Amino acid sequence: MLAVENLSFGYTALRKILKGITFNIRQGEVLALLGPNGTGKTTLMRCLLGLLKPDGGRTDLFGRDILKLSAKERSRMIAYAPQSSSMTFPYDVLEVVMMGRLPHLGFGSSPSRKDRFEAEKALEIMRIGHLASNLFQSLSGGEKQLVVIARALAQKARLMVLDEPMANLDFYNQARSLKILRSLARQGHTVLWTTHSPDQALLVADRLVMIKDGQVYADGRPEDVITGESLSELYGLNAVVTETSVISAGKPVKICVPIID
Repeated sequence: MLAVENLSFGYTALRKILKGITFNIRQGEVLALLGPNGTGKTTLMRCLLGLLKPDGGRTDLFGRDILKLSAKERSRMIAYAPQSSSMTFPYDVLEVVMMGRLPHLGFGSSPSRKDRFEAEKALEIMRIGHLASNLFQSLSGGEKQLVVIARALAQKARLMVLDEPMANLDFYNQARSLKILRSLARQGHTVLWTTHSPDQALLVADRLVMIKDGQVYADGRPEDVITGESLSELYGLNAVVTETSVISAGKPVKICVPIID
């Protein structure tokens, strides 16, 4: 569905952020990107979305070079939820979520009843329907994050790209959002998301790509890739991965523990 080949990017000639990134995503797959702060995960996503032009390599979406697609074509196929979102004008929550329907509107046309239905449905999936009439600016950071995810859901794109979607969420909403990721995959959607939590990747991801210093450090099943050795190397600390007796999603749960000296 999405093929990334030898992708490179630098904001200046001397500051290379991405250095030959290669991986692919199959339809219906949940793929997590894991890596330290500043390693290039957000920059990589912006290149995949066509928001930044790589210095080298290419990204194909359904076999087509993503840079040759129009902005509207990309937005119909890819829904994006950034780490944070701010609004200059006083939009209410429902209006913000309905912005996810813009790729489906004709030039100069207004949202239809179907568009409103899809927006309200996305709010209910995220269990924030009670916030529909609230001003977006008045929400907490966690509530804003849920609204941004709902906007991406309303877009009804086949590929969901989520940049740290669990940031600012409490324990309940993290669990709720992880469950939604798995549900989207079962419905045929493909999910690419960045996370700082190897535990969350172990719970719901089909594949994990570790990014270190702008390069792919490891690529494979989370249970194979996430080890004490790989986490220690990735983050420069001592860590262990241990299996518990708890069963979640039909399998024993592994947890990652940093060793505090």
